[in-house]
Amino acid sequence: MGDETRKNSIIKDIEDDYMLTIEEYYILYSFFVTYAMRNNQCNKSKNFKDYGWDNNLFNQKGLKSELQKVINLKDKKYFIFIDDVNKNASDYFGVLGLTYSKSKNYEGERGVLKSYNKIPKNGYLECFLCFLKHIRNCLAHGNYILKINSSGEKMIIFEDKNIKENDENKKMTARIIVKLESLLQIIYIIDKKGILAIENNKIAVAI
Repeated sequence: MGDETRKNSIIKDIEDDYMLTIEEYYILYSFFVTYAMRNNQCNKSKNFKDYGWDNNLFNQKGLKSELQKVINLKDKKYFIFIDDVNKNASDYFGVLGLTYSKSKNYEGERGVLKSYNKIPKNGYLECFLCFLKHIRNCLAHGNYILKINSSGEKMIIFEDKNIKENDENKKMTARIIVKLESLLQIIYIIDKKGILAIENNKIAVAI
């Protein structure tokens, strides 16, 4: 792997193609950051039951199956999760076209994500929580850009990194290209009560 794969940012000094609406930004930030699911650092963290589901089990009817229709994180052709402590996310960026030179292809959703928890063979929940965590980090620290692909789809490119890591090969922990619509659909599926939409409407009225 060359330095361009490991070190160069795929979002630095690249201009956005569009802007999030106030509602889109609020919904995304609220779900992924303010109420981040299963986040020990978040005292406002919400779970499936908080959002209106019968329990907090991931396999309950209508939850896992619907989320998989939106984004199948277990499809290794498009998403790679690294749970081996001896392997780095940067080692796999080239496999999915996420190197500096190839990442400007925004046509398909894909990602390479480092997981600090072991992921079982059929562990969609573990993949999903890992995905949420990296999206949370990127939104919280502004490590993303907004691009429109050739099909006119609004995409978000995320790049997560461990700023405490001195080894450049280990610093990058995730690169993800995903549709804005996919992220919103994930939120709408989980938030059965429409909690975030209600809060957003209250803020809009107040403004």
